[in-house]
Amino acid sequence: MFYLQKFYLQKSLIQTFRTIKEKKWLFLSLLMVEVLFLILFFAFTLNYQINIFQDLEKVMNPLAEIEAPTAGATYEQFPLESFLEMQASVNSLMKHVGQFFLLIALIYFLLEGIIWSVLSLIREKKIIPKDLLKNWLKFFFFTLLFLVLFALLSAIFLFLLKDSLSPEKFTFFGQIELIFFFVCAYFLALGYGLLHYTPKKIFKNLWSSGLKRIYLVLPVILIKVLLLSLVAIGFYFSTAYSSFLGLIFSVLGLVLVVLFSKIFWINSLEEIKS
Repeated sequence: MFYLQKFYLQKSLIQTFRTIKEKKWLFLSLLMVEVLFLILFFAFTLNYQINIFQDLEKVMNPLAEIEAPTAGATYEQFPLESFLEMQASVNSLMKHVGQFFLLIALIYFLLEGIIWSVLSLIREKKIIPKDLLKNWLKFFFFTLLFLVLFALLSAIFLFLLKDSLSPEKFTFFGQIELIFFFVCAYFLALGYGLLHYTPKKIFKNLWSSGLKRIYLVLPVILIKVLLLSLVAIGFYFSTAYSSFLGLIFSVLGLVLVVLFSKIFWINSLEEIKS
């Protein structure tokens, strides 16, 4: 067993390249879906970033006047119009933030769900639409479970912080929440890589592969991080030197590496499981 495990990374890489070669048209199709997701993500982010910052500015301006009232004035004497303006700005801010996260969630569930669902069956000779739908539903379930757990923990922390919001307490709970986020994200990624199994087997493999063989999973994550870091370095230099061509190649490299990493992740988990 140990002898076989020594070469699991090599076997996973070979299988990944073989899969891409055998399913090159499917790989190119998924590449386009990944590009579409990135375009929509950055478009929504840029658009709503402008609206959100404008709303924040409208909220902060009246607050600055309230925090520094004129000499002899009281908060009760502060113009009602400023409070109404601030309230309208807060409502607009909440609306734009809600719309932004809703749109991001929709394109993530749809496009990334399609990508992971197809990749989970990419080793099969034929992809059956029924199996594709089942895997998408599992993708939706695991992502929703992750969001619910993280939102629940955040709500608990906010409840504990409501009486005494000291910097030390805020930092402590923030660190715990960050650790919880990475732990949940780790198991979520494992779930994505095991979508081709039944939910019962997925949860079983979360324990057997994700915990008992975590020493085999971590090198796979390290390779993915190194690949993404190389692309990030190229992206940094292309923006630093204002190279449009370099930026295009960096974005394409990012998409290629992200899709390659997903296939490598699925193949690696298959090798680790066996």
